[in-house]
Amino acid sequence: MTFSLFSQSQIHYDWGIGKILLVVPSANPRNAAGKNRFKQISAWINACQSARNELGIKGMCCVGGKTVQGKALYVKAKAIFGK
Repeated sequence: MTFSLFSQSQIHYDWGIGKILLVVPSANPRNAAGKNRFKQISAWINACQSARNELGIKGMCCVGGKTVQGKALYVKAKAIFGK
């Protein structure tokens, strides 16, 4: 399938034969908006990841949730994010 995708050979659909249209992902305006949004929150994501590593949290844990672990994670991430 991969070879036929990049060689742009014909594909058999239920309704007939057609050519593959290769779409460049960066041309999509929704993709560009997502990249910009990720740039805005990437510092917070990195702070949360490093806080999880320092606290030794593995698995699911809500940041700032009702549990003591979640509250500690939020405080630690906010301290790292503020630096």
